[in-house]
Amino acid sequence: PPDGGPARSALPFAGDIPGPDRSIAFLHFHTNKRSIVLDIGDDQDRKTLMGLVASADAVVEDFLPGYLQGLGLSCCTGLHHTVRSNRPARGLAGQRSRRAGHVGLDV
Repeated sequence: PPDGGPARSALPFAGDIPGPDRSIAFLHFHTNKRSIVLDIGDDQDRKTLMGLVASADAVVEDFLPGYLQGLGLSCCTGLHHTVRSNRPARGLAGQRSRRAGHVGLDV
């Protein structure tokens, strides 16, 4: 989504003031982290993502297995120093594994 994941706007809000990145849950789980919202369908944002991944120590992928490859993005190709983890919301196998949950990419 253009405004980031749904946690950014989940109730309740800090100080009861609605706004981007004011969700108490978002603030709690992302304290002392930097974040950026990218549209991986946009060529410039893809370049930005690949630059971030190139300098990352770890990549945590929340998309369904094969999603990024289907977009032509294989974030860790050729990045031997990067630890990659795929952890979709509903697991890699089983009846619910192909159902969408929260999706995202943490670098």
